[in-house]
Amino acid sequence: MARFHTLFENAAAELLDEQRAKCESSLLEEVSAVLARIAEHASENGMEAFAQLADGTYGFCLDCHHEIPADLLDAVSFAVRCAPCERLRNAELTSRPDIEDHAPQLTLQ
Repeated sequence: MARFHTLFENAAAELLDEQRAKCESSLLEEVSAVLARIAEHASENGMEAFAQLADGTYGFCLDCHHEIPADLLDAVSFAVRCAPCERLRNAELTSRPDIEDHAPQLTLQ
């Protein structure tokens, strides 16, 4: 009976280790995907911010055309939208069916 108990414990431990490894791998993949989206978003905004610098519209929201507060630009120099428009854009992006449920929420406050 003791041998059966030991075999059962070993099998359970192996199963737990396998499940833990799968979870860690899945989590790592999800985090990597989210970080890639954040980097892509920052890159896109950075390119747009440079374009705004070139055409003299840097510091103005792409969507509502109001001036982006200086404290936001100080914190996020590549911001191309005011905080309300960025939140609205994020809400629209995360509600799209082709965007996964765990898309990053890039709120600029």
